[in-house]
Amino acid sequence: PKFSYIDMGRANADVMATSPSDTSTDVVEPSDSEKCKEKTRFAFVKVHKAGGTTPQAVFQRFGYRRHLHFVLPSRSSDVNVGWPHLMKPEDYLPPIPGQPFDLLVFHTVYNRQIFRSLMPNNTVYLAIVREPYSHLKSVMNWFAVARKYGLSKRKPVTSLMKNPAELDRQWLTSKDGYKQPFSWTRNFMSYDLGLPVALASDDNFIRDYVAQLDRDFLLVLVLEYFDESLVLLKRCMCWQLSDIFYKVRNVRAYTF
Repeated sequence: PKFSYIDMGRANADVMATSPSDTSTDVVEPSDSEKCKEKTRFAFVKVHKAGGTTPQAVFQRFGYRRHLHFVLPSRSSDVNVGWPHLMKPEDYLPPIPGQPFDLLVFHTVYNRQIFRSLMPNNTVYLAIVREPYSHLKSVMNWFAVARKYGLSKRKPVTSLMKNPAELDRQWLTSKDGYKQPFSWTRNFMSYDLGLPVALASDDNFIRDYVAQLDRDFLLVLVLEYFDESLVLLKRCMCWQLSDIFYKVRNVRAYTF
């Protein structure tokens, strides 16, 4: 037999026996049990103003090509499923009898218990986030926060930073019997991921909640590393390269 030696920097080198055939370039195909199995059931938390429309289109194409079953808003013109509140059965179209849901890709507020009662046990959980300052600018632009808060149009972020807590308090105060359940300018991404506004200052709760999200989610995409995130997505989901091809959606420039 033929021997090769691996020097591990020790007094006694490890010896590995190989046969002459080991020098060939033949690739041994993995068994069926070793092959990566494509994951086709997932819930994507489409965080607001975090670039989520681009991966949503990727996920929708993936589902359409495989004839998968989507969770769809009860109103055809809606882009939300229950948001800004927790999902309720009346917020989405009922599933086809005997056919469980495969995909959820619309704006929702994540809630572990509700999602798991709606989706099958083998569902993978995904989300997307972005750098907070760029997220704040996107939110202020899209939701006209400067007008809502009475901020300077030329420098709305600077104007907001002068007294953010008071501006938030005024906006979140109940008006005409309705109290907005989230803040445009404080922890908006966290709200979509299920963190209640009332507990946004509780460090212990936040630490525990983030740890739970880490256990719940297979992957959280990062907008600033979108290509790298898609490569990780492909590997984690056992998809093909063609499954992650994308066209950028909804890119905007700001004057502030």
